Amino acid sequence: MFGLDSTALGATPMQKYKKLLRALAALTVVAATAFFGGPVAAQDDGGGQTCVEQSIEAHLMTTADSQSAVFPIDIPAGTVSIPSAVSRDFYPNRENITQTSERWELQFLDAAGNVIATSEPTGDVPDLSADATWEGALADVTLPVPAAGIRANHRPDLPEDGTPSSVWASGVTLCWPPVAVVPDCGTDADGNTIQPDADGNCPAPPATPDCGTDADGNTIQPDADGNCPAPSGPTTPGPAAPGCGSDSDGNPISPDADGNCPAPQDPTTDCGTDANGNPVSPDSQGRCPTPAPKGPTDCGTDASGNPVTPNADGSCPVPVQGDTGPPPKPPASLPVTGIESSLLLAMVGLFAVAAGSAILLRPASPLLVKRN
Repeated sequence: MFGLDSTALGATPMQKYKKLLRALAALTVVAATAFFGGPVAAQDDGGGQTCVEQSIEAHLMTTADSQSAVFPIDIPAGTVSIPSAVSRDFYPNRENITQTSERWELQFLDAAGNVIATSEPTGDVPDLSADATWEGALADVTLPVPAAGIRANHRPDLPEDGTPSSVWASGVTLCWPPVAVVPDCGTDADGNTIQPDADGNCPAPPATPDCGTDADGNTIQPDADGNCPAPSGPTTPGPAAPGCGSDSDGNPISPDADGNCPAPQDPTTDCGTDANGNPVSPDSQGRCPTPAPKGPTDCGTDASGNPVTPNADGSCPVPVQGDTGPPPKPPASLPVTGIESSLLLAMVGLFAVAAGSAILLRPASPLLVKRN
């Protein structure tokens, strides 16, 4: 600590006394550090940065402790500037001692105690002075992860001169830029994180369209893209679909694409006749009922006596040899029977007899009398 190893030379009573004083001074500094060595509350330096002045007051030397205690601190990941670091050294007869590496560096530790970054070393404390101080700025340090603690680490090897190069690491000032608070904007319909805009604000949520209600009166929800689903059945966007009644078969009548009930058909609609020839009446909406399916067509039998199957349109296929074909249609009028034929012949005979009798009873013409 004094530049020479006093134990190797044999310590005199005066040297022992000075060593005791030095030990008492060290204990005083340690006690002061325990009570007052914590970090000063972080303050704004006026330029938007957060700065902390950390007192260390650790005596570093090669023959004793080469590192200070760890001082808790909370620094976010990123760039940390060190605008000030202070070193001091004092002991009797120092004005006659030269030590070329009374230096130290600052180590940054993560929550697990691992060193994550180290500053450049401080400058050498001026020699040949009973009490000397070095103060200066150190280069910026980049933290890959947040720092949870700092400590001073002795560097007597810059250069190594064989002396203890003892030094007091008094303290440092650390500054870092403000940490941007990223708001939690939630996730979109696909589960992706919604990012804030350039100003750090969450984008306004899209307006939810009014998709109306379904046939049961339940609110229709838009899809993932914020669009109303296409209407199906009696549902339409907007108000609930109106009731349009039912047709002659009892089926509900659906509204059109605009949500309106279709106009009823003309009640005078000609719906034809049924199988018995009776007129078919339209329903309450003026629509003709669905005609009842026709019965199977009788196409006769084939040569083997099997029924002939009608065509798809209900018509009978053209008969082939041996087929009976469809049964004949009933005649439009009764056929002429033998009774009607005999009556006609009798009338013709009577007419002929009457004509012959008239000829016989007619007087003879003078021209026909034979002249003698």
